[in-house]
Amino acid sequence: MAIYRPGWERFAPLGAFGFLLFIALGAAAVGESSPSGDAPAAEIAAYFAEHQGGHLLNMFLGAFGSFVLFHLFLASLGGRFAASRVRTACVLRLR
Repeated sequence: MAIYRPGWERFAPLGAFGFLLFIALGAAAVGESSPSGDAPAAEIAAYFAEHQGGHLLNMFLGAFGSFVLFHLFLASLGGRFAASRVRTACVLRLR
């Protein structure tokens, strides 16, 4: 028996895929790898000055994916458990 969920609730389970996509896009936005820990301070400062936009985009995409899309997925998962009358405490032990 299919559960009818109008509007955005139909697409809430896709939040997990969106979360993974945003994390991958954020990692790709940074670009090349950072300098090693024993590199001179000037080289490290120059790297972060050149890649500031990529790091900001990485931070934004990671935060949006974590706080919006992943929680949307968890809410839809909880709704599925409630709809199927499975006791959530047995499946997800929160203590």
